[in-house]
Amino acid sequence: MLFKVQYHGKKKYIKLNGASHSEFLKEAKVKFSISTETDIYVLDDTGTEVDEEVFTDILEEKRTSCGRLLMFFQSLLVKRVLEQKPGGEKILKEYAMRGEIKDRTRRELVNIIVADMVEKYGRAPPKDKRTQYAWGIVTLFPSLKDPYSKKGYVLQDFDLLFRAETSSKLLEKWGTLLKVKVIQQAKNLSKTPLLDYLIQSAEENPDEDDEVPGWDSDMASLLLLVYLLPPPPSGKKGAVKISIREAVDRVVKFHKSSRSLQEHSGPDQRRQPYILAVGTARNSIHQYYIAMDNGLLPCNARSSLSAFDELFKAHYVFGVSYDQALNSMFTFVQTTIYNIDIGLSHETPRVKDLRAKLLN
Repeated sequence: MLFKVQYHGKKKYIKLNGASHSEFLKEAKVKFSISTETDIYVLDDTGTEVDEEVFTDILEEKRTSCGRLLMFFQSLLVKRVLEQKPGGEKILKEYAMRGEIKDRTRRELVNIIVADMVEKYGRAPPKDKRTQYAWGIVTLFPSLKDPYSKKGYVLQDFDLLFRAETSSKLLEKWGTLLKVKVIQQAKNLSKTPLLDYLIQSAEENPDEDDEVPGWDSDMASLLLLVYLLPPPPSGKKGAVKISIREAVDRVVKFHKSSRSLQEHSGPDQRRQPYILAVGTARNSIHQYYIAMDNGLLPCNARSSLSAFDELFKAHYVFGVSYDQALNSMFTFVQTTIYNIDIGLSHETPRVKDLRAKLLN
């Protein structure tokens, strides 16, 4: 029997010759290179735990359906932290009784988890450790996954991984510090029609003869980063050469509000996220989505800058790598704007050079 298993955002097939719970866990640990000492447990695709007693029955049921099992150990990790730390048991009991967590209790939850992370891994734990904790929290407390909550779970989970000071960097820095400098640097590049189009939109000086309205100023200026940090040439580490115009399309796509959204979801969609901007024109958007991995996640954002903020954070929350064509751009945003993993992430000379020009 073949079963599709997900662990830490990665999906692989596992082949089972029998229906043993212990054999399944053993095979899963080998497949995902998990330490044999690590405690893990299994969830089905509804988020319900599958223990040893019902494992065989669930496998038989899944044999006739899609055969998909979701496996996480992160929620067990978070649960143990809460059981061991002062105040943690109170949070677990409150959730068991109410089915939700108040804002005050959520802050206590974050404080406990972050303190444990710092104690174990230091002030700047690697990305995979932060993602483990975030996935563990939303798996243990499913109501925190609600995308229609006041803050939205991409933003709230990113806040769980980083301090509020880090989370607010883009919104604080772009308009007051970086935007004008990015536009100025873009003017030094060799001119193309699309580049001129973006510069004019960024400066809020559109061509009156152009029948297609441009993006608003913030989105246009952000897209200039793709020109300043273009896709890698073909042949470099297996990179497939694409044009800058195609790379821009991997950041944001416009969708006319009168058309169906179905084309942006389904099995043919790529895993790397992008912004889907829905409106009557590019400079008149009424809803933003993060499109990724077969689905559309409504953004909490009502501005293009906030939508880009959520797009960047979605990579961390869902443990997704940057699109290869946009790797330099997102690495620049990560290290220069959010100040995440400076010195730990690989930066191309072009990324370092742009940072020096913008910050000096």
